[in-house]
Amino acid sequence: MFRQPCPAGASTLYSLRDGDHIRPQAPAVTLSCIIGRVVFVCAVLLATTSAQDFPQSEEPASVIRNEYLHAYNLHDANSVLALYADDAVLLTEAGVFRGKSEISKWLQFAFDQGSILEAITATREKSSTTIAYGTGQTKRLVGQEVHLGRYLIVLEKRAGKWIIVEHGSFNAH
Repeated sequence: MFRQPCPAGASTLYSLRDGDHIRPQAPAVTLSCIIGRVVFVCAVLLATTSAQDFPQSEEPASVIRNEYLHAYNLHDANSVLALYADDAVLLTEAGVFRGKSEISKWLQFAFDQGSILEAITATREKSSTTIAYGTGQTKRLVGQEVHLGRYLIVLEKRAGKWIIVEHGSFNAH
């Protein structure tokens, strides 16, 4: 018995049982054909789908954490707010802030104090295809005063973009 290569369809298994006559048997799909087809389909998908649709090597919470740190330290409220959903909720010791307009007021207060995030250190970051979370510690400087804190962010993928939908940030005394 021998197998015909699988260029376009399933391979055909041949038998030499009838003497010197070659007679086809029922089509059989080989493992190499399946692997070849999977590789081909993946290559087509990679060529036709944007990178945003595939999981990144970094967790979404890690990407958002780094963007947040950078924008916060530039005191760029618009860039920080762009990381939040319009209906996001921020929970802090100062209260509950619902939506970007309330979160903006909280940010402005921090920026007016000269607040700088020296570090955001992740403890855990996980994601599925549509939801992600991150937890960890923060070190914030307000003048010469050091504020150590803990955070939790919940992200949701909406319209192909990861955004913060829930954010808890508290001082760790």
